Amino acid sequence: MAYKYRGYDPPWKRILKYIAKILITAAIVMVLVYALSYFLKKEFKIMLEYAGVIVMLVGGMSFLGGRSLGVNPAYSKTHEYAKRHVELLSDTARFVIFMTSVGVILFIVALLIW
Repeated sequence: MAYKYRGYDPPWKRILKYIAKILITAAIVMVLVYALSYFLKKEFKIMLEYAGVIVMLVGGMSFLGGRSLGVNPAYSKTHEYAKRHVELLSDTARFVIFMTSVGVILFIVALLIW
């Protein structure tokens, strides 16, 4: 995959975009959890806590799955594999940070509701 230059964004702008993505994802999850709690007649706060745990588990499991990429020793000795493996691990780390941030926001909202 060739690198495509997309222009320069200042760091503060990239950070604000990242925070906006996290907040939008948390809002979408909260709306889905609210609808689910309404139809299942369960307490929204409890369902929100479960959703926070599930979101963080998805992030954690993706990291564990990303670490098992190098199981085949014949494939892992190539230079292309090493480059791709490092890229996948950094993408996986970003996803873990993203999902953990969303889960923490869900927990904070659940605590504020209580």
